Amino acid sequence: MKRTLYTFLYILLLQTAPAQNTWQQVGGGIDLYAQGWGVGSLYEYNNELVIGGLFLSVENGTSAPSVCRWDGNTLTPMGGGLFNNPQKTLPGGIQGLVSYKGMLYASGSIFYTDWTPAIGLGMFRWNGTHWLPMGGGNNALQELIVHDSLLYVCGYQSAMADSGSSTWNVGTGGIAAFDGDSFRVSGTPMSAMLCFGIYNDTLYAGGAYTHGEKIRKWDGTQWITILDGVTGVLYNNRFHSMAVYNGELYAAGVVTQLYGNPVNHIIKYNGSTWTDVGGGLNDTVFALYTDTVNNLLYAGGKFTIAGGNVPANYIAVWNGTNWAPVGNGFNDWVFSITSFNNEIYAGGKFTSADGMPCNYLAKWGCCLSIDDNDNSTTGVTVYPNPFSENTTIEINGYDNQQYDVILYDAMGKEVRQMKEQKGNKIVIDKESLEEGIYTYSIVFNSRVLRGKFIIY
Repeated sequence: MKRTLYTFLYILLLQTAPAQNTWQQVGGGIDLYAQGWGVGSLYEYNNELVIGGLFLSVENGTSAPSVCRWDGNTLTPMGGGLFNNPQKTLPGGIQGLVSYKGMLYASGSIFYTDWTPAIGLGMFRWNGTHWLPMGGGNNALQELIVHDSLLYVCGYQSAMADSGSSTWNVGTGGIAAFDGDSFRVSGTPMSAMLCFGIYNDTLYAGGAYTHGEKIRKWDGTQWITILDGVTGVLYNNRFHSMAVYNGELYAAGVVTQLYGNPVNHIIKYNGSTWTDVGGGLNDTVFALYTDTVNNLLYAGGKFTIAGGNVPANYIAVWNGTNWAPVGNGFNDWVFSITSFNNEIYAGGKFTSADGMPCNYLAKWGCCLSIDDNDNSTTGVTVYPNPFSENTTIEINGYDNQQYDVILYDAMGKEVRQMKEQKGNKIVIDKESLEEGIYTYSIVFNSRVLRGKFIIY
């Protein structure tokens, strides 16, 4: 009687409980590139997700130097891509993507396209078929943002040149404005600038100053240092990302001291005062993203602890009060976060997500339900399910292939690994596992099979 009741209750729970989220590979994935650092920029354009970074190919061999796009089903190239060298053998490394006057722009260490001998200087425009050189700077360009009908670009450059020009005609000191045809001076020269933010309709810029003045705002004529903001932080700190969340401006990067007090790599600004953010993160932050649908702030970087004591592998989420992990995270740095089709995407230099193979790009989505444990859809059958002592997972169509089996509890925590398995049947014993719903992942070199089982 008790067994029947448990079985009924768990089946009812499984049918009514919300689907469990997990990090998943996107399409066929971005191919590993030995000299690369993966994905550096993500941006939605024309109902597709554009992915920029330092990679050469996608989907197991399709050439896509530095840039590709995702339509929800397949990763595809954008033209012949963008390169760093005249031989067109090295990807360029895209840091910024944005739409301006209806057209997509990319910035970074990108200097050549596949179809023209014209040399770019770090900024290109997509015309729907090819990438067109738009001029650029005398050093690496970083982020792009649109404000007051102008396209702003920041980076390590001290001068800019228009497309086709051989003269550095605009001294910038880290920031320049572009009107669609040519660059113009944007205030007085500064130092290297790495990120932008728009707060209360005002443009802010953060960077890597050498004398402590890390963030400035644009008043329409000049850049003004926020004197009551971050002046006084340790020298050689830098900001990599900004975002607005719950009416405050968040800025993050390599930030270890504020007003003489220690902080952990992220601070926030209410228009007059800068403060710590819930104990912060234990290492550099490269990316901030505000999820306006769920009112959450995501952070990505090279950290592994959030809020002082919360394990968070390279990605964490802030709800305005507390930090929390996002699944089991990744095995390496995260450089960019965004949303597309109501799912969170993360890009970086990682090669696994939630303990499964995943190169450079992942999405936070729903795993399979128990109804998907069917030969016709996954190649996997689980029996009995639910079970009290042990169950058998039978895999069809993968003869003589080695694989790992990873089990997760209902909270997404890894609870067991079975490494280097072979054969088409695996027996799962209850042993120390408690009653509840579990997710399994069967990890092959090129595919992951997922499903659920119940222990009562």
